Amino acid sequence: MAHGNPLYRLWQYNLHEEVRAMPKATVYFPDELFEAARNFDISFSPVCQKAMEEEVRRRRAASEAREDLVVVATRLMRTRVEDQERDFATGFNLGARWARDHASLAELQNLVEMVRAGATSVELDQDHSLPVFLAGHYWDDDPAPQAFTRLGERAFDRGILSGAVEVFDAVQPYLEITSG
Repeated sequence: MAHGNPLYRLWQYNLHEEVRAMPKATVYFPDELFEAARNFDISFSPVCQKAMEEEVRRRRAASEAREDLVVVATRLMRTRVEDQERDFATGFNLGARWARDHASLAELQNLVEMVRAGATSVELDQDHSLPVFLAGHYWDDDPAPQAFTRLGERAFDRGILSGAVEVFDAVQPYLEITSG
């Protein structure tokens, strides 16, 4: 028995397909916006659905970006440690080269005394050979020696001072240093 009623055919079709009813939500608009949308014959459901889909995508992406932040923080901290180790090693090599090849005994002794006294930063005259050495040997853009007259708490600075102290400690037995 064939039914000519289109609703019956739709009902038959729906028996074979999974039909999901969409949930309904109430959306409030300011009066002026509501009237303007109606004047332009804007269908509220597709516009709201599209806006909601975009917001869900944005929030999902933000949520995924925040996942595994411990892993990200660990990796970032490791890069900071690696950078500091690299900077310290670079400074150490430069400080040792300066102490071996350019420092006067008075400059080296004075620097070692300041470091051993626990100075957190070391101030040097701009005509001291260490800032002159650093300006000439480390940067390609050849900054003025004044840029290196203060060595502080940076890993690079600590490396310079440690390299110079290391050379001094190694050479000290060969020096005839008398106090007084």
